[in-house]
Amino acid sequence: MSLPKLPKLFPLTIHVPLRWALTVPFVLSTVGATALVGYLSYRSGQKAVDNLRHQLVLGINDRVTQELKTYLQTPLLINRLNVDAANQGQIDLQDIPALEAALFNRLQQFDQQVSAVLFANPEGLFRLVDRLPNLYLVAANASRPDQILVYQLDSQGKRGELVTTLKGLDVRRDRPWYKRAVRTGQPGWSPISQYGSTKLLTLDASHPIYDPATKQLLGVFAVHLRLDYLSEFLHRLPISRSGRVLIMDQQGNLVATSTQEAPYQFKSGTGYHQQFRQLKIYESQDGLIQSLGQYLREHTSISEPPVKSPVKSPQGRVSAPSPAPTQELAPDAVQELDFYHNGERLFVEIMPFQDQHGLSWQIVTVIPQSHFLAEIQHNARTTALLCLLTLAGAIGVGLWAANWFISHFAQLNRASQELAAGNLKQRLPTNSPIAELNGLAQTFNQMADQLQQSFERIRTALEESEEKFTTIFRTSPDPIAIASLAEGQFLDVNDSLIEFFGYSRSEMIGCTATELNFWHDLAQRDQCRSLLYQQGSAQNLEVQLCLKSGEVRTVLLSAGVQTLDGQECVIVMHRDISDRKAAELAQRRYERIVSATTDAVSLVDRQYRYQIVNQTYLDWNQKSYSEIVGYTVDELVGTDIFRTVVQPYLDRCLAGETIQYHEWFEFPTLGRQFVSVTYAPYLEADQTISGVVVSVRNITQLKQAEEALRQSEERFREIAQTINQIFFVQAATTGEYLYISPAYEKIWERSCESLYQDASSWLDIIHPDDRAAVLESLDFLVEQGTVRVQRDYRIIQANGAIRWISAQIFPVCDQAGQPSHYIGLVEDITERKQAEEALQEREAMLRAIGDNLPKGFIYQRVYEPGKGSYYSYISAGIERLLGLKPEAVIENPELIRSIGFDEDLAIADRVVQESLQNLSSVELQMRNRTAEGKIQWSSIRSTPRRIEDGRIVWDGIEVDITDLKQTEAALRASEALFRGAFDNAPIGISLVSLTGQP
Repeated sequence: MSLPKLPKLFPLTIHVPLRWALTVPFVLSTVGATALVGYLSYRSGQKAVDNLRHQLVLGINDRVTQELKTYLQTPLLINRLNVDAANQGQIDLQDIPALEAALFNRLQQFDQQVSAVLFANPEGLFRLVDRLPNLYLVAANASRPDQILVYQLDSQGKRGELVTTLKGLDVRRDRPWYKRAVRTGQPGWSPISQYGSTKLLTLDASHPIYDPATKQLLGVFAVHLRLDYLSEFLHRLPISRSGRVLIMDQQGNLVATSTQEAPYQFKSGTGYHQQFRQLKIYESQDGLIQSLGQYLREHTSISEPPVKSPVKSPQGRVSAPSPAPTQELAPDAVQELDFYHNGERLFVEIMPFQDQHGLSWQIVTVIPQSHFLAEIQHNARTTALLCLLTLAGAIGVGLWAANWFISHFAQLNRASQELAAGNLKQRLPTNSPIAELNGLAQTFNQMADQLQQSFERIRTALEESEEKFTTIFRTSPDPIAIASLAEGQFLDVNDSLIEFFGYSRSEMIGCTATELNFWHDLAQRDQCRSLLYQQGSAQNLEVQLCLKSGEVRTVLLSAGVQTLDGQECVIVMHRDISDRKAAELAQRRYERIVSATTDAVSLVDRQYRYQIVNQTYLDWNQKSYSEIVGYTVDELVGTDIFRTVVQPYLDRCLAGETIQYHEWFEFPTLGRQFVSVTYAPYLEADQTISGVVVSVRNITQLKQAEEALRQSEERFREIAQTINQIFFVQAATTGEYLYISPAYEKIWERSCESLYQDASSWLDIIHPDDRAAVLESLDFLVEQGTVRVQRDYRIIQANGAIRWISAQIFPVCDQAGQPSHYIGLVEDITERKQAEEALQEREAMLRAIGDNLPKGFIYQRVYEPGKGSYYSYISAGIERLLGLKPEAVIENPELIRSIGFDEDLAIADRVVQESLQNLSSVELQMRNRTAEGKIQWSSIRSTPRRIEDGRIVWDGIEVDITDLKQTEAALRASEALFRGAFDNAPIGISLVSLTGQP
């Protein structure tokens, strides 16, 4: 059989000179080593830069963080000490001199760490001791809380002269540290605010104190921290002259910077009421900080006011390595960024700073790359020069050594060629100055001697071995083949192999297994190749081989690589295990079938003991395999049931009888179920009965389905007997009727049996004018296959009466999508057709009346919930009466309002709204403007009705009453004239009725 070729590192047709073989690898390795050293040196420098930058930035950030923690913990501690002292009675908040002394002592205790210590209570008492840099006492009393008195203090805390008096400031109202403490009831930080009346900013920590018994607020202790101290600290940090360190909040507002720039600006106001604004990072006057702020604003989510154009730094523009999407400045994660400023790369690290009282800042450190690279770039140039010099020297030495070695190897090559040609007397000189070459020559000479001695021994042993191998090869009962390793062609096969595959020896010799289609699965061939390549052998591989007859057999294949007659060959043998595999497969299939079946299957031996049960049997009985197998049937079902029901069936089955019955049983998991039970004898190979196979099938659903089908058939039969519609089922292939309801006999006046006998007999009474259309519909149904067909047509009954029929036919398709049968519904619609014709005649009559009214028109107006009112019909008389086309008014109902008068339209809207709510009739007289500018009077009458879908329809008529109105006006004028003459007559006049009454 065909075996793969072993891979070769180089094609056999390429001959590389030894000079190149020695020189090229040496030169390439030297060049590679030099380049690698240079690259590693460069990478090492880069890593050193990154590590140094990281360490420097980490050290700076740690110093800043530690300083912030120390600086910010002090005011919280002072407030805590003051509150504790007041709670313990060490400070009497009602004793003002003692309170002032306590505040002074606390400020002196934390000298140079805080700027001021304060206290204020709800009654308006306020005391502050600060160092700016001299000592001052700022006081406000409860009687005048908006009047601030400033006193000098000596080194002992005693009051000096009054420095100034400030009015209009009430700390309870105007200072955020007091309002925050009262609002939250917890210690914490207030927003950055003005420090007194100075142009400095302070961060205030406040702590409320409450009466332990009544929980009433007693006052608020507070401490001022000057923010300029943080900028001074950052300015003292040992960073690069081009580096920056700054502190900002989450919105990008500067808190402190390492530059001399103030991070805030004061605007309008004086004294305690000056307004200030913290600078955004991108508003800094420092070019580098402004560039950084611009970069963060473009690439992160820093809050910023909207801008119309990018901001340029005074020193240059901001540039980034590449556009990046906006990212969040995470409040609790360290971020490392880099950006370019004036063409120079700068490293940025943003470290969050938070405390438990709600303070959330960002520490930003900026270091230029040039701070680290100057010395590294110089070392890189020096390293590159040394590498080039080393490379040139190494190549020169390599070329000289290669030429010297080539001369000696050429002599060895010539001697080896002579030895290979059969000249076993060839020897090499052993006088070289190189010890290894002398050793090689001596080894060569010894090899030549041994080859000459062994040649004869091998020849004799080979002849004996070939004879033994040939005998074993020919007589082996296992199929064996010898194939060339390079081409995979069969060199020899034994008789067993010829018999196994069914080919003759001549058909196999010189061919490969692939050419003879031996391999059933090429993946198995590839697996064998892989093993031969990697291990030189393959043992007991289970593969499938194809015989000449096409039969596929399973074998255990073994193969090994051997050299025969100077040629690498593969010896392959296999053993046929097809019958065993088939038996194993059948056994596994049977076990899977039994295990997967929904029937409960068990095997019981002659001692009524369970031997095998499947999973369904276990599930039904809620037991595990070990709880059933090995136990007797009576231990599972109980002695009474076993002896009265089960044992008699088992005994009959053990006697050779197969038993089947149906019965209702109660199961632990399923409840009461209807099952089919089969007892079958279990036969051994010698046909003796050793047990009983019990199969239990749950047919409860089948039983229930049969009962449901029976009831359904009864209901269907009752419905079919009572309905007036025809229902039929017709086979799609044969056209015969599978079912026709009794209504067929009533409508067609023919028996159902006649239709069963002749499926086309129903066409006999189709009206001649409709027959072609009906047949066309049937042809369309057959052609389309899956399309529903509906057709109205007429039939002529035996008495000559014509009836209208409406038929619908629905195709029912099989799994292949082809119609298997048709279901049809046929209904007598004669009365409906007659009603439709009468309605059409009535509508035509009404339209004719409406269109021919001399001075009026009829209409139908509809109100639809959610849509409003519209006209569904207007007769042609509207154009003669109002000069409007019916279709124009239907499309735009507002046209008819455009010729009316506002006061009349208001009355009409009110009447229509009442009619809509009460379904009352509408009676109106309205004026309209004609095209000639005259006034035309109309009388409108309509009656509403509500239809089933919720719409309200008014059927109405509008007629011209202009002549009537003019007559009424003339009559009123005549009456007025008569009344005037009657009243102004110079003689007495009276009107008397025929009865004599005046």
